Amino acid sequence: MDIYAVRLENLRRLMRERYDNKQSVLARSAGISTSYISFLFTGRKRLGETLARAVERQLYLEPNSLDRPSVQTVTVSEPQIPYKPANPRTRRLIARLSEAEAQGRLDDADIAAIEGIVSRLLHKTRPSV
Repeated sequence: MDIYAVRLENLRRLMRERYDNKQSVLARSAGISTSYISFLFTGRKRLGETLARAVERQLYLEPNSLDRPSVQTVTVSEPQIPYKPANPRTRRLIARLSEAEAQGRLDDADIAAIEGIVSRLLHKTRPSV
């Protein structure tokens, strides 16, 4: 398998695992047009070195992770998501937050507000049954 096929396979896996198998969400998060993502997946364009490195940076992947041909190819470096949420609404919320961040729509005040909500949720006690 050549390097272009490896990169494309890894990008497809990322789209399935992190972006609800939606090209448009992957494209926005990666900072690429949806039509270009479509060109990549249909073979009209190749995922070259420069674009692969840019996508890795934009999606917080380890450097050169799109080039690794293995089952554990793509790993997230920062931020790390320790598990894939079971709830589809939670997955969509995470994807939408990632998309907003990728588009530069989250400022420090937004992030502080989100951190406050998450902190309250983590310290919330469950009612005893």
